[in-house]
Amino acid sequence: MVRFEATALAALALYLPASSAADRLRGSSPSSPQEAVVVTAASVEENNPFIDIQRAGIDRSLASIHVESELSFVSDEQLGALGEYISRYSVDGNTDIPETCPLDYEGDVDPYHPDSYTTLGSGRSLMGEMDMDHEMEHTHMHYVQSTCNAMLDMATCVDWSLWFDMNNITMSSEVKIPCGECVTLDAGPGQDMEGLTLEFEQGLNIVGKLVIPSGADIQLLTKYVFVQGVLEMPPPPAGTPISSEDSGPKVKITLYGTEEVIFNPDEATDNSHKDGEAVSAKAFVVAGGRVDVRALDPSCPGWVKLQSVTYGAALPNLALNKNATQSSTYNNNPSDAASKAVDGNYNSFTHTNCNKGINEWWKVDLADLYTISSITVGNRLDCCGGRFHDATFYFYDENDVEVYVMPTSGGIGNKKSFSVGASVDARYVKIGEFEVYGWKASEGVPLENMDRLHVGEEAANCWKSPGSRIMLTSDTYEWDDSHIEVVADVPSDPGTIAVYPLTKKKSAVDETFGYPDFAVEVALLDRSLIIEGAKDEGEFATLGGHFIVLHTPHVHQHLEGALLQNMGQQGKLGRYPLHFHMSECVHGSTLSKNVIWQSNQRCVVVHGSHNVTVSENVAFDTKGHCFMLEDGGEWDNVFYKNLGAKVGRLPRGVPRAEETDFFPSVYWITNPSNDFIGNVAAGSQGPGWWFELKLRAPSSELEINNHGMNPKALPQKTFKDNASHSSGFRAGFTTYETGYLAPPGTVWENIKAYKNKEAGLFQHGTANIDFRGGLLADNGQAAHNFHHDNAIYDGTEVIGRSEHMQFLIDQGRISDHCKTGGLSLQPNEGLGRGTTIKNSSFKGFNNGCSGGPKYAIHVGNNQVRNGVFDASPTIFNNNFADEPVSSRISACWGIHNSGDNDVRTVVIEDVDGSLSGSSPGFFVQDVPSVASFIDITNCEMDRTTRNFTMHISDGTNTAPVKRGKIWFDEKQNHLSAPMPLALPAAATGSPYQITFTDANDEPAWPGYAKLNLERAPSCIGGVSAGEIEFVMPDGGGDRCMDLFKYDDYPNGIYGWQNFFAGLVVSEDAGKYVISTNRRKHDRGHVNLSRNLDTSCLVGNIGRTFHLFGKMRMKDESDADVASDGTSNDSPKITFSITGGQSNFVQSWNLATSSDGSWAEFSEEITMPSGIEGANRAQIVIDKAEKQEFLITEWGMTLIPSEAPTLRPSSYPSVSPTLRPSSHPTVSLVPTKVATLTPTKQPVTAAPVSATPTNLALSGLASGDSECHNGFAYKAIDGNPNSINHSCCTNFGAWIMVDLGIGTLNYIEKIVVKNRVNCCGGRLKRFYVELLDADKNVVFEQYHGGTVGNAQVREFVVDNGTVARFARVRHEDSYKDCLHIGELEVWGYPTEVPASPEPIIGKILVETNYCLFSHLVA
Repeated sequence: MVRFEATALAALALYLPASSAADRLRGSSPSSPQEAVVVTAASVEENNPFIDIQRAGIDRSLASIHVESELSFVSDEQLGALGEYISRYSVDGNTDIPETCPLDYEGDVDPYHPDSYTTLGSGRSLMGEMDMDHEMEHTHMHYVQSTCNAMLDMATCVDWSLWFDMNNITMSSEVKIPCGECVTLDAGPGQDMEGLTLEFEQGLNIVGKLVIPSGADIQLLTKYVFVQGVLEMPPPPAGTPISSEDSGPKVKITLYGTEEVIFNPDEATDNSHKDGEAVSAKAFVVAGGRVDVRALDPSCPGWVKLQSVTYGAALPNLALNKNATQSSTYNNNPSDAASKAVDGNYNSFTHTNCNKGINEWWKVDLADLYTISSITVGNRLDCCGGRFHDATFYFYDENDVEVYVMPTSGGIGNKKSFSVGASVDARYVKIGEFEVYGWKASEGVPLENMDRLHVGEEAANCWKSPGSRIMLTSDTYEWDDSHIEVVADVPSDPGTIAVYPLTKKKSAVDETFGYPDFAVEVALLDRSLIIEGAKDEGEFATLGGHFIVLHTPHVHQHLEGALLQNMGQQGKLGRYPLHFHMSECVHGSTLSKNVIWQSNQRCVVVHGSHNVTVSENVAFDTKGHCFMLEDGGEWDNVFYKNLGAKVGRLPRGVPRAEETDFFPSVYWITNPSNDFIGNVAAGSQGPGWWFELKLRAPSSELEINNHGMNPKALPQKTFKDNASHSSGFRAGFTTYETGYLAPPGTVWENIKAYKNKEAGLFQHGTANIDFRGGLLADNGQAAHNFHHDNAIYDGTEVIGRSEHMQFLIDQGRISDHCKTGGLSLQPNEGLGRGTTIKNSSFKGFNNGCSGGPKYAIHVGNNQVRNGVFDASPTIFNNNFADEPVSSRISACWGIHNSGDNDVRTVVIEDVDGSLSGSSPGFFVQDVPSVASFIDITNCEMDRTTRNFTMHISDGTNTAPVKRGKIWFDEKQNHLSAPMPLALPAAATGSPYQITFTDANDEPAWPGYAKLNLERAPSCIGGVSAGEIEFVMPDGGGDRCMDLFKYDDYPNGIYGWQNFFAGLVVSEDAGKYVISTNRRKHDRGHVNLSRNLDTSCLVGNIGRTFHLFGKMRMKDESDADVASDGTSNDSPKITFSITGGQSNFVQSWNLATSSDGSWAEFSEEITMPSGIEGANRAQIVIDKAEKQEFLITEWGMTLIPSEAPTLRPSSYPSVSPTLRPSSHPTVSLVPTKVATLTPTKQPVTAAPVSATPTNLALSGLASGDSECHNGFAYKAIDGNPNSINHSCCTNFGAWIMVDLGIGTLNYIEKIVVKNRVNCCGGRLKRFYVELLDADKNVVFEQYHGGTVGNAQVREFVVDNGTVARFARVRHEDSYKDCLHIGELEVWGYPTEVPASPEPIIGKILVETNYCLFSHLVA
């Protein structure tokens, strides 16, 4: 069946004859009628028919239309409107029903105001051309509108007072309006039910139609509301102000009860065959019905910007010098007495005892009954500010009886003000400096103390009811610095509302120095229609009501102008204040100008539903993600000009373990193919906007989403004019951590992020977003590009510290965080396409702040892959105003503050000289390998990896410099280890040849090598991939007999790697064991891998290798885990050779035991033909989610054979000639590189040097484990501010430094420097030891007590001793983290080998400057 809805039409059975549109409706009956089309009354207007279609499986080609009922009441114009619609989809008498859920905008239509929509049209939505039959495969779960209500719009409505027995206003059984019947709730002015309260103990079931007239004043108490028919509320007359809590008519629907409610479709409806389903307590359910509620004047705005404020005289501080008491006084010290909090001096403070777990309190007697409007708490300024948090304020009357309780969350910084609801009459306040503001309750607020808010005439006319509650958002970094003010009953000028004195001054447009976005948003919280959940105590305290449109497609719902208070049910999935649930296409549905206040869980949730318009709603003081798309299966929805403020977190794991509401966002987006325009996030404990793109069940089960759709790669619909300020965590806008691989050309237009505590933008794992225009100002960091490939900033204004921010600081209205970072350049990008910054402006960075990166553009420091800068940015045509060059660009933050590796090899082109303020050129990091651009006439590298040396050979060339990067695997906890090179142009016909040699200068191959070309400088061309070739050695001789021959445990983990988590080497019964640090619980399975020497495998086609090893698995409790060797619970071992003519892959599952025994693996693998040209061979051990892998005794050996070895002829053997270095002359900042090995000396028993030095600086550090980026080398890097950090679950944690293979050292003392910033108490109960070359302990000293932060302990070795290793370890029975700032070993070498073996560790670079030279091209 297909349903058309049109006004003034009753129930029509229609068939299509071939005639004009109007004539078709009046035509004769066809000889072979098709299936009927039912037309019911709804909303066809004279020039704007809005017709909704519901398909139920009929043939699309309707042959004719026939009217079976009397149509004398239907005008030709109305028939024409319907007929024109039919004609729109009719060709030669055939009517095509639209295949999807399209929106069609005609003429001068604003697509973001739903009342301007015209008919369904031919426009295609991003849902694509999906056949309706596919969509309707899910109708078994859908509720449909019922035919018994076909005559509703023509039915005469009966007053409630006549329909029901008004002598019984408490009804013990379910109150039901039957199908086909219409009832009007006659509670308007002068009507019988005005001002009454009705209670429905078993709920209200609207199966027919209920009309609530405009201006009604009534309260309904009910366990639930079911809408299976129609709930209608027409708009009030133009100019009607919105009622306040204290004045004006209101309709209040209070949902109460705590028992589960079951929704059963009524037996008279078309859904009666469906089973009932649980909908929880306090449920407002729309199932197969329609809500058409328009509870305010359409001209009333949802919210506005504050234009200006006229302040009245300041209220007095009522607490000043009043009598104060407190629960205790710290050490009975008079200087900490309660009176210190009301003495007007912020440098004195009160101090109770520190009885953790005991409720300490402070209280002031105001000496009279006052109406209290706000309180301000000043924190102590010298230290310990974090102790004041999560306080509760209690208010008492003159009889000391509690009258109001006001809990707060979070800290207060230096000072914080709190508004007190709608003001409270009290004498005592029980809870730094403490200030109380208000007026005598017996006198009322003096007129001269009133403040006047200029909000515009439309807002003022709608919001002027006395007692109305007005919310003003935060204008600071604090997410909860929004306040409620109350409208006073005094005259005001046009466009102005008078309010009781503001809790604190707020930024208005007239004081934002030309940046009106900085003004706070203002919203009315009251509405004339209130839907609320009754408040319960104890375990049901967070069980609010919930409103859900349940499985009801193709019905346009309209809810406008309601206040939803105490809604949402914490911990219950799917129970939210406003919720479209799995209703699929609901074209035309609108949620507009509603207020969600004090929600227990989320705000507006669109789930498995499409084409909903969410516009001009206000959410305030809510918990969890607020405006959200729940599963990623939501399309073509429009979020327009919504506002969310003070969005707090839910407990971890609520409403279920995988949810992220503990870091709540105002807008949580799982699918980018929806429109977001003009929305504001105005304060969240998490990000303002969070793109956490994912597709989850049940939405993933819909046909529309069942074609391999990945939200991370979908196109972004319109994303424009959105803003975020005052977010408390991570960023105003973020794509962390799922990322967004946006199609090229994706634009975020005019995005504004300001006064966010951390970053304005935080992009992670993302690509191709073009930030067009917009404003980034006063953020901790303007934009944090954390692996954002091809980010573009085009015409963006970036301000470090604005004049407005300085104005607020100078007035004491905001704390000075002094973090003003600009745009970051991520050193590494996945595809090597760096950031583009063009046509943008920068100012406010030369401001004296020292916290964090303080430059307009700076090199970032996240997950730096072996310190290489490999994503060349493009920066041109930017305006830096009066910023000096020193504040325009910096690499200091990346070079010296990376948690992984300090960045090196930074090269940034200054295309037009705007960075330097002079001529075009380059900024280059001041290290020789970059500044000299490397002379190719002798290109033996000065850096080794795994004892390999890389050689680049080419003829002499004087062409301009060109740059490329060579990557190859080295480091054990990242997938690749880039090696930077900068190459001049190759000689014509003579490409570069890259070869490798091992420690014995024999031809070798590192296992894997890959070329990654960056963007070439604009002033010269770029070297192509064809100009660089790798030359593999052949597979003959002894070189390939043992592919693990370079392994040297525990001095190095060569080749094995575990992405993110790192590896640990330990010793077990004489065997070295490699184990993975368990990954985070939310990260899936471990991946342990190792690259193999591809040249040996390709060079031995037809021969067989033996791959073998042993393995165990452990769980997080350190117990061995058994697996059957067949399922995904078992480790999977995969051997692969890729990149050649064809790939070769073999895999096996391995069974493990729980008894601690090693599972043995052994396979013979014959190298097949077809792998010629391969560039990578790898072993991967994975699957077995969330387990720890332990491996030992692995190897891969070539099985001897008499048969000739088959070697491809395409890999010539090249032994490069080593030529003397000849570098071009370049003016460099003096640089000093620390030596990795001791200076070569003759072997002697006498001391080589009598001057003690810190030998650890040249050593190799290792530990029992590494967590939180606390790599062992940080304990010997000379920097006490960087720390090593073991995992915190091991007994006897240790850190050890190897002073040199083959060396003997005379040790005089060991110095341990504790970490500086925190947690110093963990360093206790430890041994300091020296060990000889065989790891026998030759010196030991125990330290039992605690070492404080930044404290130093020296351990003198009496008479000295000779050793190779130094170790610090917790005693065996002590389990905690081990982290220190620096381990120093003072002495001198007594013996070194004639040919010292290098220790592969961290190269320390010391420079007089941390940044760049500017070289003019």
